[in-house]
Amino acid sequence: MAPAQAIGCAPNNCAGCCENSKCLPGVFDGACGNGGVACATCGLSKTCQLDPMTGGSCR
Repeated sequence: MAPAQAIGCAPNNCAGCCENSKCLPGVFDGACGNGGVACATCGLSKTCQLDPMTGGSCR
């Protein structure tokens, strides 16, 4: 299930992830994501990894 879109952020205006309606790079363990969706916090056994095709994701 995909995270809900954050208010004020969308794929057309945020390549990273959104937190509190602010676009973040989306490449940090505490704020990971891409495509303008809400930032995710990676779990203890995962880290946010940057993929050139899809942006940041917890892996």
